[in-house]
Amino acid sequence: MQQRQWFSWLSAVLVFGMVMGCVEQLLAEQSAQAPPNLIRNPSMELQREGKPLGWKPVTWQGKGHFIYADTGRTGKHSLGIESAEGADVAWQIVVPVEPRGTYRLSGWIKTENLTPKQGGRGALLNIHNLQPVATQALTGTQDWTRVEVVFDVEDQDTVQINCLFGGWGLA
Repeated sequence: MQQRQWFSWLSAVLVFGMVMGCVEQLLAEQSAQAPPNLIRNPSMELQREGKPLGWKPVTWQGKGHFIYADTGRTGKHSLGIESAEGADVAWQIVVPVEPRGTYRLSGWIKTENLTPKQGGRGALLNIHNLQPVATQALTGTQDWTRVEVVFDVEDQDTVQINCLFGGWGLA
């Protein structure tokens, strides 16, 4: 059975749809305005040579097929990952942040027939250089589901965001 993921700030067949995804700094004072999205190309609509600008595929183990899909939760594109044999892979982007700030990472994930194995968690978003900061992991078949995590960046001035398929094991 083939497993797929799509990302729209994550959507999984695995589809990660970034259209609604964001990293935003949480301010001590609540403002009437929504904080800006710090991710370049959060909707994944910007592309060059058929690839999403700013996003790169990363493989830690196994085999994954990276997809720049012509469908999304609210836009025209999303990021996807498929794996027939299991993988720990991600679409990744580096985002500048203010040291010692508090941020929210949120996005949307859609999954189809996603079964974790060998310690894998499923489809999720995580901050690579601030582990164990991660969203809830999705498995099985799920329609677009919003996930989020609030985190402190300590002394970091950038964070590496993963739209992750597998997560410390295979999926």
